[in-house]
Amino acid sequence: MERNAVLKEVSLAIGTAWARSVCDNIKEQGRVIAGGWPGTLAEARARIATRLRDELVLHGMKALDPEELEQAVSATYVRAKQEWLGIERRVDSQPASK
Repeated sequence: MERNAVLKEVSLAIGTAWARSVCDNIKEQGRVIAGGWPGTLAEARARIATRLRDELVLHGMKALDPEELEQAVSATYVRAKQEWLGIERRVDSQPASK
């Protein structure tokens, strides 16, 4: 697999899983999914650094350089925010429970 494809695939998968996890936690607490994405770039960086390192090793590729890490962090954050907004829209469009 090409390096850029690995970086992109892992970044997007982590962003998607992160948003869904946050939504699940909010629902478990009985809260409403609303407002802006609550995640931060620091959280994205923490979620992605180790996972990408492991994926690159698995594929026999060299370690991340700082620019690649920042691109991956940004992609992860953007994907999580998009997922969050999509989930929030779906929740808003559902009829209220009686």
